[in-house]
Amino acid sequence: MSQLLFVLCPIASLENQDLCFYMRLVVLMYKSDQKLQDVTLAKTTHWGKIKAMLEEKIDELSQGLHRVASDNAALTRSLQERSEMIVKISEERSKAEADVEKLKD
Repeated sequence: MSQLLFVLCPIASLENQDLCFYMRLVVLMYKSDQKLQDVTLAKTTHWGKIKAMLEEKIDELSQGLHRVASDNAALTRSLQERSEMIVKISEERSKAEADVEKLKD
C-alpha cells in the first residue's frame, strides 16, 4: 500500500504521503460531488421540461373538454327542442285525426 501511495505521490516521507493521499481523496470527493451536482441539474432540467410539456398538454385537453362540453350542451338543447316539437306535432296530428273522424260521422 505504501508503494502505491509513493507512486501516486512521489514525496519521500510517510507523513507527506498521507497528506498527499488525503489531498487526492479530497479532490476525488470534490469531483464526485461535482458530477453528482451536474447530473442532478441535468435531470432536474429534463424533468422540468417534461413537466412543462405535460402541463401544456393538460391545458390543451382541458380546453378541448370545455369545447366538447359546450357542444354537448348545445346539442342537448337542440334535441330537447326537437323532442318537444315532435310531441306537439304528434298531439296536433292526433287532434286532426279525431276531427277527421268526427267529420266522417
